[in-house]
Amino acid sequence: MDRFTVFCRTGAGDKAIADERGGQDKLTRALLEAIDGFSTVGEISSRIGDARSVPKALEALEAGGMIETLDARMARVAGQESRWVSASGGLSVGGKPASPPSEFGEPRTEMHSEIHTEPHAEPHIESSSGEASLHPKTDSSRFKVASGSRASVFDRFRAFLGNFGHDLLAAKGSHARKIRRAVLITVSLGVLVVAAFSSVVLVQQFSTLRARVEQGAASWTGEPVKIGSAGIGFHPWPAFVLKDIKLGEGGASRVGSAWGYPDWIDWALGRPLRLSVTFADAQIESSLLLRLATLTTPQATWRLKSLEVRNTALHVGQLSIGALEGRLGFDDLGVWTEGRLLAPNGAVLETQVQDGRVQFTARAASWKLGESTLENPLLTGELNGSGFKGAQFGANWLSGAIKGDVDLDLSGPFRLDGRLKISSVSVDSLAALGGFSGVLEGRLSGPVTVEAKTQNASQLLDALRWTGSYSIADGALTRIDLLEAMRRGGAAPIAGGVTRFSKMEGDYAFEVGKPFRFGIRRLDSGALMASGRFTITRDGKIQGGVRADLHTAVERFARNFSVEGEPASPRLKAGGE
Repeated sequence: MDRFTVFCRTGAGDKAIADERGGQDKLTRALLEAIDGFSTVGEISSRIGDARSVPKALEALEAGGMIETLDARMARVAGQESRWVSASGGLSVGGKPASPPSEFGEPRTEMHSEIHTEPHAEPHIESSSGEASLHPKTDSSRFKVASGSRASVFDRFRAFLGNFGHDLLAAKGSHARKIRRAVLITVSLGVLVVAAFSSVVLVQQFSTLRARVEQGAASWTGEPVKIGSAGIGFHPWPAFVLKDIKLGEGGASRVGSAWGYPDWIDWALGRPLRLSVTFADAQIESSLLLRLATLTTPQATWRLKSLEVRNTALHVGQLSIGALEGRLGFDDLGVWTEGRLLAPNGAVLETQVQDGRVQFTARAASWKLGESTLENPLLTGELNGSGFKGAQFGANWLSGAIKGDVDLDLSGPFRLDGRLKISSVSVDSLAALGGFSGVLEGRLSGPVTVEAKTQNASQLLDALRWTGSYSIADGALTRIDLLEAMRRGGAAPIAGGVTRFSKMEGDYAFEVGKPFRFGIRRLDSGALMASGRFTITRDGKIQGGVRADLHTAVERFARNFSVEGEPASPRLKAGGE
């Protein structure tokens, strides 16, 4: 079936539509309602949304006499008119006026008491495309050909747009090529007109541009603003171009170049201009961001819509985060609401402005922490002029997790204080950071305090001091066998072996370049209980002592041992009962 075929409803089709209990299936009724005498099969298929089932259903309706093609209807009505004209001569039959054929090819049943005609009307021949057709000279309304369409004007307009879109995108041939060419020319002319219009407007505003921007920005921010030069450029559209911008006292924040253009619809309607501005090669102080967060709607006739950032450095205290790319967003009144900046190392810096305060979030795929790596670190808190206060921190670390809150002072010297909790961290991996891997197994959990103070921000994480308590479940001391030491007794040193335990608790203190202190408050290994304290010196020697208690069914006794050697091969030496 041709997708450009047009169908009309017959009398039977109209009756089926009028009968709400006609018993048709959903597709059949939808097709009868969609058939309006001018929509093509392709358009109806698109409207119904079932291109496979529609042609078959249309064939079934046509076979059932509920629809017919528009061509078939026109041919049938024309034949009926010709037969009527030939039989009546355009006058009457049996002394009575003849009735013209109805829309569906059936004689009209209603009778008129009097019908005016022209008794001597001659057939009128008109030629169209080389063919002749007969039309009696009479009231044209008596020979009106209807299609049975119930479509509204809106439906017809929508069908026109559908046909136009089909010709533009899918149709072939010279007609479609003409439509595409006309659309292309119209769009090109529109782009040229918009560019020319924008250029004219910018040129008209250029003469006082620099002074007006300096005055308006200074009035809004409450800080002095100086602009080195102003002009017009294309980025890629016509835009204001400003260079060498200094913001704040002494030009604390600087912008190498900035360009922007207003929302032209707002400009045409006389509403406050919403400006889209881009910064490049800028040095921005955090104090400027904090001031921007407290600013209300500008009193001038302009509003910031968005602020794009390119190759921009953000200074927080003495820390500089460089080469940032991203965007700051503003609401309809020109008030800063949010921002998103991307650092070269993949870290993402996001801001949310609430009640004049800047909530700052930094996240990345990984951060280096000494010889280890923090996975998916997240730091969020309130930004101040020197860093963060009470920021929330979380990350995956050494097959476990670490989270808590930190204070970060970046005003110099750099200082970090954190109150964290470690969960299920690999003890062996943690011991390896101190240089004595393989002496302890298990998963460590517990609170920890971290502190650091340094003159260089890049060394802040490497200079951390860790102090806290721990709990290890189902672990082992892999270089010491306390039970065997209890059995042997004597003064000979004992080395090697394994002491497995169900739980071990204690405390520790660790700082790079200083002795590592490790205490066992309680070790529970069935009948064996132990406690002790050890120090690993900077030259890698272990010193300390351990007390072991053995409970049997018949006796209970305890012994003290000194610990010496290296962490990888410690030796126990009995110190008496």
